[in-house]
Amino acid sequence: MGVPGGMPGDAATLMQAVAALPAGATRSATGAGRPVRSDAECVERAAMLASQAQQPPMTPDQARAMLGVPDRH
Repeated sequence: MGVPGGMPGDAATLMQAVAALPAGATRSATGAGRPVRSDAECVERAAMLASQAQQPPMTPDQARAMLGVPDRH
């Protein structure tokens, strides 16, 4: 939210997105402060914030396994 290519970073848009979720769906939203210049910068910032919240980010392999995405190698 609020990054290039993303939806607007405001409460009304977030509430609309939550209302569109099916019953029982889980959700999360991340605010990363100032706008980012790239996907890599966004991921780096999210990983830093997760670490500060004592929730270490997944490795790429862990994320691929969780999402069922095949390995790129």
